[in-house]
Amino acid sequence: DVLSEVAKTALPPVGPLNLSASIASKGETLEAKRIKIDLTDEKIQATVAGSVGDLLKFKEVNADIDLRIESLDVLSEVAKTELPPLDPLNLSANIVSRGETFEAKEIKLDLAGEKIQVKIAASVRDLMTVAGINADVDINVDSLASLDAIVKQKLPKSGPVALEGNISSEGLKSPVKITTVIKSDGVKANLNGSIADIPAADGIDMTFTVEADSMQKVGRLSGLQLQGREPLKLEGRFTAAQKAYQLAGLHLQAGKLKVDGKAAFKPASEAGGRPQLSAEINVGALDLSKRQKQKQKDSSEESEPSSTSNETEAGQQESDVKERLFPGEPLPFESLRAVDVDVDITVARLTTLQVQLEDLAVGLTLDNGLLGLAPIQAKVGNGTFSGEAVLDARNTPAALSVDLHLADATFRDFGGNLDLLVDLDGKGDSVAAIMAGLNGVLEVDIQDATLKKSIMTSFGSDLLSHLNPFDKDEDKIELICAIALFNISDGMADAKHKIAAQMTDVTWFGGGEIDLKTEEIGFHFKPKARKGLGISLGSLASLVSVGGTLADPKIRLNLKDVAVKYGKYLAASATGGLSLVADLLWSKVKANTDVCAAILEHLETEEEAEQEHKE
Repeated sequence: DVLSEVAKTALPPVGPLNLSASIASKGETLEAKRIKIDLTDEKIQATVAGSVGDLLKFKEVNADIDLRIESLDVLSEVAKTELPPLDPLNLSANIVSRGETFEAKEIKLDLAGEKIQVKIAASVRDLMTVAGINADVDINVDSLASLDAIVKQKLPKSGPVALEGNISSEGLKSPVKITTVIKSDGVKANLNGSIADIPAADGIDMTFTVEADSMQKVGRLSGLQLQGREPLKLEGRFTAAQKAYQLAGLHLQAGKLKVDGKAAFKPASEAGGRPQLSAEINVGALDLSKRQKQKQKDSSEESEPSSTSNETEAGQQESDVKERLFPGEPLPFESLRAVDVDVDITVARLTTLQVQLEDLAVGLTLDNGLLGLAPIQAKVGNGTFSGEAVLDARNTPAALSVDLHLADATFRDFGGNLDLLVDLDGKGDSVAAIMAGLNGVLEVDIQDATLKKSIMTSFGSDLLSHLNPFDKDEDKIELICAIALFNISDGMADAKHKIAAQMTDVTWFGGGEIDLKTEEIGFHFKPKARKGLGISLGSLASLVSVGGTLADPKIRLNLKDVAVKYGKYLAASATGGLSLVADLLWSKVKANTDVCAAILEHLETEEEAEQEHKE
C-alpha cells in the first residue's frame, strides 16, 4: 500500500514485497533480465519471474506469474465489491508481448475449496483490449447450497454438480460465445449460444437441452417435490434483446406427456407501468387418473381410524373438522393489477378419474386487474363444454361472473349424459364474501348413469344403500335420471321441490336450500318405491335430511317423521336406514313416470306463468 499514490489506486496493505532484476543497456534501450518479484504475506503470496527486452517502451515482455490467495474475500477492497469467502485460490499465467499487444496464455485458476473446485485454463490474445479470450472452465460443487454465498440467495441442497464449458470472445464489444455441459445425479443440461452484453444481460441467444432420468431427479436438483419416474427431455431457445425476453421452440417430453409452446416477457416500459407476459402452450395427452387414484389411496390410509383410538381421540378428530369451506381471507387482487397476461392453452386429451376431456382450449387474459377466461371449450365424452369467466379486480370490491355450459357430457365411471348450466355473478374481496352475495342459477340434469359404491365412498358410508334400499347388496345403482335446480339470490341457493333422482326401484324427491353466507345446508328427501307402484309429485314427506355445513355435511334420518307416519317401521329405519317395504306405505300412481321430465315441465309452466304475470 506504500505504492498506492504512485499507482494512483488503492493497493491492499500486504507485504513485504521484494524485487530483484538485472538491467543492461543495449543502444537506446534498457533490457531487464532475471526479474523476480516476491510478495510474502499471510493472506497473499505472489511470484513473478521473467524479462523485459525494452524496459523504457515496455516491449518484449515474457513473464510467469504465480499467485496464491488465502481467501477470495481478501480482494474485496481491490475489486470494490464484496467477494465470497472462497479458499484457497491459486493462479498461474504466462504473459508475453507481441508487438504492441500483450498475450496471456497458459492461464490456470484453481479454486480448490472443500466444497467448490474451480479450474480455468485460458488465454487472452490482447490483454490491453481484452481481445481474443478463450477459456475452458471446469467447476465441481458438492451441492448447489454451497453456492449460496456467491449468488446471495438460498439454493437447494442437491447432490454433486459438475460444469464443463468453453467461453470465447473476440473483444469487449463482441459477443461472448458459451458452450457448457452441466451434470448432476441423473440430470444433464447443454447450453450453447452467445451473449452480446453480459453486464446488461442483453443480446442473449442461447439454445438449451435438459435430459433427466426422471422428474424426481430434477426435483432433487431444483429443490422441488416433483413426481414421476419416466425419463424426460426439455429443449428450447432463449433470447433477450432490448429488455424483451422470449422462449421459443419449447418442447418437453416426459414419458407419454408432450408439451410444446413459446413464451415472451417484456418488463414495464416506464415507471408505474406493467410488465407483459404472453404464452402459447400445447399439451398432448395428459393423464392424471393414476396420480389421483394414488392420492385417494394415501388419503384413505391416513384417515383410517386406529384400532386403539379412544373417545378422546374421536372427540379430537371431530373438533378438527374444517368449519368453513369458503375462506374469508382477502384475496391478493393487487397482484392481478401488477402484470398483463395473454396465454392460450390447449390440451389434446385430459384424463382424470371421472372424466376425459378432448380438444380442451382455454384463453387467459389479464389487463390491469381484469382477468378473463375465454373461450373455455372442450369435448367431454360424447358432449361439449363451453363458457367463460370474468373476474374484475380493477375496483373494490372485485366482481366475478361465470357462464358455463356442459351439454350431453359422459363420464368415465358413471356413463350416462350430464347437462350442467352455471350462470353466476358475485362481488367481494374474498371467496366467502363473493359467495355470500352470489346471484344466478345452477342446473344439473343427469340421464342414464351408473353409480358405483367403490368410487363414491367419500360421500359417506352406505350412501348408495340408502339411495336404493331394495338392492343394498349391489355394488352399483342404475340412475335413470337426476335433476337439481338452484335459483340463487343474495347468497341464498333455493332448490325447494327442485331435486329428484330416479332409479330402477326407487325415486327420491326433495329439495331445500343452502345459505352461502353461513354455509348451512337444509335439504329433505323422500323415497318412493317404483316396483309395481307409482310416484306422486305432491305431498313430499321428510324421511331423510341433509344438514350441517358445506364443510361438514351430515346425512341423517328424520326419525320424528318416521315415528309419526310409519311408527311400526321405526326399528327398521333406525337400524337399516331406508330398507323399508315402501310399496306398502306410499301412494300408487303410474310406475314409469319420468319424474325429471315432469319437474322440468312443471318449472317451465311456472316460469311461463310468472312471465305472463309480469307482462
